[in-house]
Amino acid sequence: MRRIALMLLGLVAIAGSVVACSKPEPSVSFFSAGHSINTLPIQYCNAAVTACYTADGQAATLRVPAGKPLQISVPSDVADAVWVVVFKYKDGNGAVQQDRSPVFPSSSQFAYTLTMPTPSDQLVLAQVQEIGAVTMAPSDTAPSYQAVKVWALSATG
Repeated sequence: MRRIALMLLGLVAIAGSVVACSKPEPSVSFFSAGHSINTLPIQYCNAAVTACYTADGQAATLRVPAGKPLQISVPSDVADAVWVVVFKYKDGNGAVQQDRSPVFPSSSQFAYTLTMPTPSDQLVLAQVQEIGAVTMAPSDTAPSYQAVKVWALSATG
């Protein structure tokens, strides 16, 4: 009986060490105006995008002056997937606009420079989204992308 108990304790210890050694989530780097920040995902989903979880972290914050570019660098874990940058900005009239980068195919892009349409535009939010599924309903004219991981940056002027 004692031998079985010791074997069970050994299995529990091994299982605990495997969980403790799980691969950490990749971080994305944002750069602008001489400053940078790395951030972990704020949301992640399972591969089928049927269950999503909000991470404990919040959007990173970085000063991005109006009209200045935001440089984004992703690790190979993200670059090996399909990804896109979705962003919001205030135009010269103060109206909030939304846009996105091109969709980057797997293993094609490790970095992206986001520039605003005009020099007076102010970036508000940028999200790197790792795409897990692409759907298109018969009535849609464009595909719908479902993100499995999202990294967010809140930009200040």
